[in-house]
Order: sequence, then C-alpha cells, then structure tokens
Amino acid sequence: MVRSKPGGETREGRVIYFFIAFIYMYGDRWMNKLHIVLLSALLVPVGATSADLDLELGGFIWTEVGTGDRYDDSDDDQTGVSKAGITVSTSVDNVSAGLTLGVDGMINEDLGSDGSASDDDLEVKEAWVAFDFEWADVTIGKQALGFGLKPAGWVGGRPINDGLEFDGSDVGRNNSGQVVTGIAADMALGDFTVRGVMFDSSDSDGGDHSMSDNWMLQLRSDDLFGSGLYASAGYQETVFAGIDTEVESIGAGYDFGWADISLEHQEAEVDGFPEQEFLIIAVGIPVSDSTGVYIDYATGEIDGDDSAETTRIGVTHAYNDNVDIILEWSDDDYDDACVGACDDTDSIDLRIALGFE
Repeated sequence: MVRSKPGGETREGRVIYFFIAFIYMYGDRWMNKLHIVLLSALLVPVGATSADLDLELGGFIWTEVGTGDRYDDSDDDQTGVSKAGITVSTSVDNVSAGLTLGVDGMINEDLGSDGSASDDDLEVKEAWVAFDFEWADVTIGKQALGFGLKPAGWVGGRPINDGLEFDGSDVGRNNSGQVVTGIAADMALGDFTVRGVMFDSSDSDGGDHSMSDNWMLQLRSDDLFGSGLYASAGYQETVFAGIDTEVESIGAGYDFGWADISLEHQEAEVDGFPEQEFLIIAVGIPVSDSTGVYIDYATGEIDGDDSAETTRIGVTHAYNDNVDIILEWSDDDYDDACVGACDDTDSIDLRIALGFE
C-alpha cells in the first residue's frame, strides 16, 4: 500500500504545506526552528490522510479609531489595526493541535490601543497539542491560562480598553488575558470543571523557571444546575525575578435573559509590596438580536486605600455573521496611590471586528 502524504492533495493540504513552509522560512523571528519542526509534525501527523484530518482555518482583524487624552502621545487620536491573527487547527482521533500567529498593538502607530508601546511583530501567540482522555482533557504548549471568572486569553474581547484588574503576573498581562507555556488538565466534576495548570516562567533575569513554582488551580461552572448561574474560584502562584506572587479570584454571575450581571473579587499578595484588592462588575444587556449594551466597572485598593477605578460603557452591533461594530466610552481615575498607570484618562473608541472560520 502506498501511504498518502500528510494533508493529502486537497486545498486544505496545500494550505497546511504553505503555512508550514512560511513559518519555517521566517520563524527565526519568533522561535527556535526546532520548535517549528516539532509543531509542524504535530499539526500534520505522520500517516494521516486528508480524510483523517479535521482541518480548520480561522482568523480575525480588528481596526480601530479612538480619540481622547488616553492618546495624548499620538495627537489625541489613533487609527489603525489594533490586533490581527490567523489560526490553523487539526484533530485526529482524540488528539488535536492548534497554532495561532498574530500581531498586537496599533500596527501603524507608536501606541497600542491601550496607550502602551506597540508590539507589532508577527509571532506565535498560541501553539498547543491536546489529548482528550476519558478522565480529563490535557493540553501541552503555549495556551490561554483561563484564570478568573471571564478569562479572555490572547484574543481578548470586550471592553475595547482593558478595565482594572491585577496585572502583576509573570507575563505582565492582566490575569484574564494571560497566555502561558505549560501543561493544563481539565477534569469534569458534576456541573463543575476543575482546571489545574503548571507553567514555565517567562523570567529572563535568572529567576525561578520551575513549573512547580508557577501554577494555578481553579473550580468553575458555566451553567450551574442549568439555572443560568455561573461561578469560579481560583488560586494562582508565580515566581518572577525572584518575587513570589499569589492571586486569589472568586466570582459569580447570572444570565437573566434580559441582562447578564457578574461580580468578581481578586486579591493579590506580592512579596515586598502592599496587598492589592480588586472588585470587577460587568453588566451586559441585549437590546435586540444583533445589538447589545455593556457596562464594566472596576475598583482597586492598596492596603485598604482607594487607588483606582475604571469605567467602560459600550454598544455592540453584529453587522453580519462575520463583522461586529463596537463603540465604547472609557474613563480611568487614579488616586495618589496608583495601580499601573497613574494618569487619569478617557477616550471614545470605535472597533470594527472581522472574523472568519
């Protein structure tokens, strides 16, 4: 018997070969080529035919226009592509794999959509292999950590400008947006899912890189007893530059149909720094089948002192099956003891989000 080439001679197969050739040629900008070879082997398993592979190709592009003193360093406004990505995933039997290439930051401006320095180099954002066992789903590689009540991962979501939450993690990202490289296991427990993750530290300053010192454990339910109630409780510990950080998160929400209301409390202890607490309130109200309104409010405290609050009010509209339009007003207020940036800022932002799969 003549063994078929991985991916076959279908259009999907040609897409995979082109994709792998492209990242191999230019991948030294993002990662060691050995990693790319290994990942390519996982994306196209040896011996798999086009009939065996369940190939999916997807992606998105976000274009934005913003104005306000949030963008003082860019003449009070900004226009450009804030984020874009393309994902290739495949599965064979109980094994699946995915690869996401993407860019962050306002690509044609000096500032990102949140006012930070642009990071517009194309790079690997996620790259993982997952095994679907009877007792658990196990994922190995670069993946969304999934910490908190409403984790967003790298892609993110609403609001346009991230609201206040703890961002002292080893990857310097808000907890809900963390992406880590490690091993995750998700186990079903009735209406709940237990998620445990051990991950590598991104510390490049000679700190602790042991996965045993960087881990997360979380219990969550997306629809408790089929009632519309959802909840999560989690604990995360990281070591970065020799500094130990512990974060606790507990939250719950209810989808009433006419509105989705949630509340999350975060508490963080960072060695050598005051204790930090955050309260995050999110409300989503559907106006019609294609339009909705959201209100996100968050407040943070350091050693019991009010230090910051953020407010996001936005309208979302599904223009069609692939295009969403989001208009948002955002305001950041900081007291003398600040969390993160110390400037009071506000802005009005418009995002056109196109996605395909």
